[in-house]
Amino acid sequence: SAGNIYLNDLIRDGRMEEVYADVEYDFNVKGKEWNELFGQVSLDITRAVAGDDTLGRHQIYVDFNEPEAQNRILRLTSTAFDATIEGDFEPASLVTLGKQWSSYFTQRVKEEYLFEETDVISDSIRITENQNVSVTARLKNLGIINAYYPAFPMVTTSARINSTVNVNSQRLLFNATLIDSKTEMKNLEADSLMLQLTGGFRKEAKLKEFSGLQFQANASNLDYGYLIGKQVSISANVNQDSVDIQSNIRQIADEASFVFNAGGHISDNALSLFIKNFELGADTYRWVNRGTPMVEYQADESLVLRNFVFESDSQFVGIDGTFSNLPEDSVNYNISEVRLDRLSDLIAGRLSFGGVLNGDFTTRTLTTVPTIQGDVDVEAFDLDGTLFGDVNISSKYNQQLDRFDTNISVSTDSAKYPSYYANSDRQGQEFDINGYVLAPVEGDFPDADTLYQFDVDFKNIDLWILPYIGPKVFAEGAGLAQGTGKIWGNLETYDFESSFDVGTEDAAYLRPNFLDTYYYAQGNLTFTRNAGFTFNDIYLIDPSGGNAILGGFYDTNDFGPTDSMRISLEMDEFQFLNSSFDPTVAFFGKAYGSSTVTISGTNLNPVLRTEQPIVISDFSEISIPLLEETEFNEDSRFIRFVDSFDVSDLTNNSSSANERNRINGAPNQTEEELTFAERFTLDLQFVANNPMTVRLIFDPVTGDIVTADGTGRIRILLDDEQVSMFGRFDITGGRYQFVSGDIFTRRFELEPGGSITWEGDPANARLNLNAIYGARPDINTLSNTGARDPENAQRVPVELVLNIGGTITSIENNFFFRLPNTFESQQSSTLSTQLASINRDESLKLIQATNFMLMGDFIPVSSAGQTQNNLFGENLSGSAAVLNPLLSSQVINPLLSNQVNSLLNSDLSSLDVDFNLNTYNQVDLGVALRLYNDKLILRREGQITGRQSNIGDLGATYQINRTFAVTAFHRQELTFGTLSSTDQSQQSQDINGVGVEAKVSFNTWDEFFKRLLSPFRKLFGSDKKEQNQEDITENRLGEDPT
Repeated sequence: SAGNIYLNDLIRDGRMEEVYADVEYDFNVKGKEWNELFGQVSLDITRAVAGDDTLGRHQIYVDFNEPEAQNRILRLTSTAFDATIEGDFEPASLVTLGKQWSSYFTQRVKEEYLFEETDVISDSIRITENQNVSVTARLKNLGIINAYYPAFPMVTTSARINSTVNVNSQRLLFNATLIDSKTEMKNLEADSLMLQLTGGFRKEAKLKEFSGLQFQANASNLDYGYLIGKQVSISANVNQDSVDIQSNIRQIADEASFVFNAGGHISDNALSLFIKNFELGADTYRWVNRGTPMVEYQADESLVLRNFVFESDSQFVGIDGTFSNLPEDSVNYNISEVRLDRLSDLIAGRLSFGGVLNGDFTTRTLTTVPTIQGDVDVEAFDLDGTLFGDVNISSKYNQQLDRFDTNISVSTDSAKYPSYYANSDRQGQEFDINGYVLAPVEGDFPDADTLYQFDVDFKNIDLWILPYIGPKVFAEGAGLAQGTGKIWGNLETYDFESSFDVGTEDAAYLRPNFLDTYYYAQGNLTFTRNAGFTFNDIYLIDPSGGNAILGGFYDTNDFGPTDSMRISLEMDEFQFLNSSFDPTVAFFGKAYGSSTVTISGTNLNPVLRTEQPIVISDFSEISIPLLEETEFNEDSRFIRFVDSFDVSDLTNNSSSANERNRINGAPNQTEEELTFAERFTLDLQFVANNPMTVRLIFDPVTGDIVTADGTGRIRILLDDEQVSMFGRFDITGGRYQFVSGDIFTRRFELEPGGSITWEGDPANARLNLNAIYGARPDINTLSNTGARDPENAQRVPVELVLNIGGTITSIENNFFFRLPNTFESQQSSTLSTQLASINRDESLKLIQATNFMLMGDFIPVSSAGQTQNNLFGENLSGSAAVLNPLLSSQVINPLLSNQVNSLLNSDLSSLDVDFNLNTYNQVDLGVALRLYNDKLILRREGQITGRQSNIGDLGATYQINRTFAVTAFHRQELTFGTLSSTDQSQQSQDINGVGVEAKVSFNTWDEFFKRLLSPFRKLFGSDKKEQNQEDITENRLGEDPT
């Protein structure tokens, strides 16, 4: 073994990345020359650092059998790929033949296809004995090769390769097949890919005299840039001096198809290709070739296009001429009525466009800087269905200055497009681009710093176009802007600069990507290639009237994948948060405040922080979901309300470093794949001097939420996907929605003076608050007689106080009854004594509290202070309380509505159908439709044939939870029936109904009652007290509690 080896000293290849590795190796090789070598080689690279990447463990194993074997077998097994080479061959001969045939193909292609002169190379060694080789390989993890050799393409594949080769110095025969279920490489993705290649060549002959090469490619799906196709096939056949190419794409985009067939000829001075058949389109339109278009590449490096004409109904494209270095050669373009929306549908790009293209112009160049003379018009050009206007490009040759003077104008004519102005209240686009392109000299552009230059006058810009100019910055825009700009460059590079005055008439509407709300803006904005977007004190107003000053920059870094930014926002009661519930985000809500907020870093890792604590304004609300889905990873969510904002004063602030490993070869994580926690780093400080709202959401479906109003200090940190919020929130009011069994709910009011303190995990806040539930029970039930007389009921307000302490994960509850501080309540000293008596008896207090919340009343007690069980049963099941109206109208109905609505997005689960032929030759049908994982079951049972076929019995059952279900039904009850012949005559009575079902499984009655009262025991904290009492009893008995 060896540690920290610098592999570049062993493998001297300038293309290789600098690599340091820890290697365990084993060499067992014998032989004096190449043809006699055999043995095994094993390399185990336990760790490697290639450039900035740290690679995990990977291996290479090679074994070669003895030369005396009938067939030589070379096997290679590695983390990147596996391969086996088997056959009757000599290793040294294969190396020599590889060099010979490589030189042959290089020479023949240059002479016969590129028309270049080459030197004749003769082989000094002739190998006449055939070398027969079969190769099988399986690609696994090519990302390792990319780590060592960055120029190697990043490929994700599991392809299998099979090949056979028969070769000597005079003849080469081979075939190869590659099959892969899914291939990904750069912007190419292919499913069910199959490549086949077969060839035969002779060394003493030219390619066009004796050669054969067949290529076939098939893929079920192909995504390459703007091309998305299904059932793609491409075949090419080169037979001596003739070429045949065929291609077929059964489906492009949504409904188009493509068919291409061409034949060619290879001569001594030209390569000619004749398009026999070209079809592109769908049922409503189809582009086809007129005649036989011809493309020819000649020995003088000129490209000739003849009869290059394609048409579709009235649409027409014709190209005719020659591209060359001769001044008399040129190419004429004639374009008529070409609909750009159909082209947009074909390429299926991120941005759709439309319009009608017409043009008649001449050009002499095939470079990225075109020089044209003529006119090009696009009428009614639109982007994503929004009208942009008419575009006109006019270019004329200026003989005096030897350049092409060019004008590009864009306008939205109000007389031509009145609906654009009437429906959208926009001003339309109007700007001119004037400039020039220097004329080429002898076919090449002059070597000048400024080959082209254009001045832009933005007289009128509708800002709906802003997201298309800066898609990473702006999500939406509207309004008016004016400005100027300049574009210049040469064949090597380009540059531009522009300045815009936003909201010149009325404030412009902007919705940025990095803040989840919209604003109205006025100010100056510059955009250059070097600096990107620069915000020059843009004045912003939020929908509520708050304002802010936006400054800083957003650098697009020459339109690369990573952008940099430093943006400041000076807020004055400005809305800085406007987001809705998302289980992957640590907090959400609406918040307003005053301070300075900065956003810096990159678009992949932006850092959002406050320079000074944000003073929270009134009506702000922050919600913290305490759900399992909200967790980013274990122990990663932290929230703190603090007395100081010094980081040194914070505790439990852990961080972790993620070691990136590219050994799997998968592409780097793109911007769109990153979640909020993966992308952002936060350091936000808040001070709430005026009351704001904090909500702790335990279950958004049932409404199990603590809503607290108050003041406090907050600091929110998010670093490396770990969120932290520390501090104290003093409660001035609020409410707690208590939910039990998914259907029973009661609303508690929070008493002023409590607090919520975060000292780490936001799901484990420390609570100290009183929640109060009030009702007006009949106090006569607490008298000595315990009699209940509805006509003489004496109802007095009473409060059930629930003191909530401990942490959210370990609630410590205490509860008691008390009289509110009202004149009516304070008049009865006897009632105060009775409530004190109840509070002293834990068992009685639990029963009374449960009934108080369920029924809003006390359970009658006897003179001995015991509850009267028969009257307790009357409260729950008496004729006057079969179903508590509060429970039905305010709990069950809205709960069912909310839950059904939330489940309607689910898919159909299953449908059960049952046919039955009864004894009277009539068909009974039973249908059960089970929806949302059997939450909702719809049933129909009844007869569907005969004279008396009817709607049958209908039923619907909604399963609220494991225990409760609601059933509605319509059925027919037979009162009597007679049979006549084979028909059944019957009379029935329709019955409709609705009811509540309850299903509980239990082993003992004790278990049943414990399960029934468990939610209330947890609420009032009696379970913990009973457990403590059990522990004390066990200790008294001398048992070890452990």
